[in-house]
Amino acid sequence: MMPTLVLSLQYKPTLWELMRDWAAPLIATALFAFLSPGSLFQMPGKEYPFQFMNMKTSVASICFYIDMRER
Repeated sequence: MMPTLVLSLQYKPTLWELMRDWAAPLIATALFAFLSPGSLFQMPGKEYPFQFMNMKTSVASICFYIDMRER
């Protein structure tokens, strides 16, 4: 029993095991940034139903985004 305890105290996680804990928050942050209204695309847009890279948002696109998130 004692050698097992000594081996478990010497365990050092690999880089992959450390980064695996950060994968979900990084992916969620990237998706939030890209899919926020107006950053990558805006739907519905001000002049067109679908606009790319206008970096602006409107009340209609926020309501559309909230409605899609609730489904």
